[in-house]
Amino acid sequence: MSTATTGSLPRSRNGTVPGAGMVTGAGSPAARPLPTRARRPGLIAAAVLLIVGFALTGGLLVSNAAGKTEVLVAAGPVPAGHVVTAGDLRAVSVSGGVRAIPAADLSTVVGRTATVALVGGQLLNRDMLTEDAVPGAGQAMVGLALGLGRLPADGLAPGDRVQAIAVPNAAAAGASLDAPRVLAIGEVFAVRADAASGGDTLITLLVPTDAAGRLAAHGASDQVSLIKVPAAPVAAPGPGAGS
Repeated sequence: MSTATTGSLPRSRNGTVPGAGMVTGAGSPAARPLPTRARRPGLIAAAVLLIVGFALTGGLLVSNAAGKTEVLVAAGPVPAGHVVTAGDLRAVSVSGGVRAIPAADLSTVVGRTATVALVGGQLLNRDMLTEDAVPGAGQAMVGLALGLGRLPADGLAPGDRVQAIAVPNAAAAGASLDAPRVLAIGEVFAVRADAASGGDTLITLLVPTDAAGRLAAHGASDQVSLIKVPAAPVAAPGPGAGS
């Protein structure tokens, strides 16, 4: 039996069918498209944000470090009148425009006298120090313990100018109050509250040497009150000054 075929393919002169041996179709490797990697826009954006964030953080840290300055502070309590030593000081880093002495200026601070009492960690500025010895020539330091009513209600501060007035105490019955006597005119050097006495204020005054003994005796007898007065006027230059 012979098998019938429907249709026939044209043959070439050598008897072969054109295109024979070539495999075509959807399943052919040559017909498959090359695989492509899926793009993820969300991950790319996140990576960009991380890079930018790290750059900004690094810049901020560098900026903050560059904006800090080393300044001097009191390493511990320093009483007024104390000659400052290197051991009384330490350096700290601070940010912003603070009014303090740079740590690099340590040598200009050591050997100066504290004009006010300092507490540990307190920033130092030039107003707290003096090159002059305290007390100076012709001066004396006198300490007073004054109760309520013996000084202005708003208190006194270092640098205030005061009159020390002799007043009678409770035991001095019949003493005249019409002509109070000025014991000394001086400057407040230090002030602090006396917790042990339950309300007294401890004040150190700088007064002329010739008035110191009289003031100390009245202070020990509780016969002193202080009156705040204007600062000493600056003398006007004489004729021809500055010429």
